[in-house]
Amino acid sequence: MVSNIKEMELTYLFRIGKEIACYRNEFDCAYQIRYFLEQPEEAMAIGRAGRQRCQSDHTWTKRMTGLLRWMGILEDV
Repeated sequence: MVSNIKEMELTYLFRIGKEIACYRNEFDCAYQIRYFLEQPEEAMAIGRAGRQRCQSDHTWTKRMTGLLRWMGILEDV
């Protein structure tokens, strides 16, 4: 089951249902699997959008830059 904190973190990183598919328990997981097997175009669209988001926003460079700024080591330019 997804905790509220993890869910909040996930919504900060991805748009739920647009860039990533999520489930809350085993029943919801089974439902999602059946749904996306019947909707392969939607599943592929979510997969492509999630991959694009990862490649544009979740790189090592961006993560380290954010961390260094948060630590006060790197200033915004």
